[in-house]
Amino acid sequence: GFFRPFFISIITSERLFIHFFIITMENLAASLRFFILFLIVQPSFGEEALPYKTYYIDAIKGNDAFTGQHPDNAWKTFQNIERTDFSAGGQILLRGNVIIQGSLTIDDVMATNESPLRISSYGGGRAVIESGETHGISISNSRFVRISNINISGAGRKSGNNSSGIVFYKVYDARIDSLQS
Repeated sequence: GFFRPFFISIITSERLFIHFFIITMENLAASLRFFILFLIVQPSFGEEALPYKTYYIDAIKGNDAFTGQHPDNAWKTFQNIERTDFSAGGQILLRGNVIIQGSLTIDDVMATNESPLRISSYGGGRAVIESGETHGISISNSRFVRISNINISGAGRKSGNNSSGIVFYKVYDARIDSLQS
């Protein structure tokens, strides 16, 4: 035939597929060939391309209208976290020595052992989640979650609170380190 297409696929160290689609035109002359090259870069296996996203929560200086992706543009509450899709390697960082009211709820995060979802404090000291009569952190239908350097405080059992500090439901490989409740 006049056109002879073929594909070459390469997987890079960033786990991206690079696809080369090459078409050669051989009928013009034996020594003359034209090549058309299309380069398509896509994440492999449906994962997001690097870099991983980090979201910041600062109940004092934050604003839920901000992007949440830098300490100077931190969110004020957990409201946006619940609407955010997290991938492997993502982070949720709470400002240290600050009390954050409410409950942090995470659902359907398919992280990996090499790139877990991390929930921790930033900026010195531990963040405090004041959850009242609800769970401080609730994680469901997720994989590879790491929680560290956070304090959780609730209303207490004597006031009739039946909630737990942290709740896991259908979670594979969750780890907790340096947590006070």
